[in-house]
Amino acid sequence: MVHAGDPDDEGQLIVDSILSFSGCKLPVKRILINDNTVKVVQKALSNIQDNAAFVPLGQRALART
Repeated sequence: MVHAGDPDDEGQLIVDSILSFSGCKLPVKRILINDNTVKVVQKALSNIQDNAAFVPLGQRALART
């Protein structure tokens, strides 16, 4: 599964919340795309990472609420 939510704190929190609520047990990767040009998307596709590395971004958004 690939998490392609908005590449900011709130985007991370939203998708992580949905994954948690749904009880998702699949491995989740994270792709960061902030522009839909071919070059940017290709670069992002070559740099997909483990979603766990981005969980602190979502927690930072949660702390601001």
